[in-house]
This record gives sequence, C-alpha cells and structure tokens, in this order.
Amino acid sequence: MRPIKTDYSNITFTAPGCFDLPATIAQRADGAKEIETVWELNDAELEQIAKDKRIHLYIMGGAMPPVYLSVRPELVSTPPENKDPKNTD
Repeated sequence: MRPIKTDYSNITFTAPGCFDLPATIAQRADGAKEIETVWELNDAELEQIAKDKRIHLYIMGGAMPPVYLSVRPELVSTPPENKDPKNTD
C-alpha cells in the first residue's frame, strides 16, 4: 500500500524514519479542519482484503484521533484553488 499524491494534495507530512505522506487539508463550512490521504493497493493487498475483509489502521503515538476509512473521496468541503476532490476526471 502506498500513499498517492493527488491533483488536490496541498501538504506533505514527514517524520523521521517514515515515508512522506501527501495529503489534502480542507476546512468545512463550520470551521472544522479535515485531512484526506489517498492510498493505492497492489494486487496482493487487494487479494488479502478480499480474503479477510479487514484493513489494519496504525497510528503513531499514544492517542487515537478520530479517523474514517472510505473507498471514495469524502471531503465535505472544497480544497484550496477550487479543486473538487470528488471529481477524479
């Protein structure tokens, strides 16, 4: 599984010993911020998911932030530069 930089990615998270993580930070109408990352799976990973129907989420650190997994873009606001994350054309 590898993180993907999209046309609307506007930040890259970095940490020592970790791969770069491209992401999109957006702000909802109510002022709350949200972050989306996009991941591409290889054939072996897809086969494993089809077999087990499980995904394991790991968070570095001692706290668990609210997270959400999806199979499609879920940002409820439009990122900067009026790029619509739900338009993949």
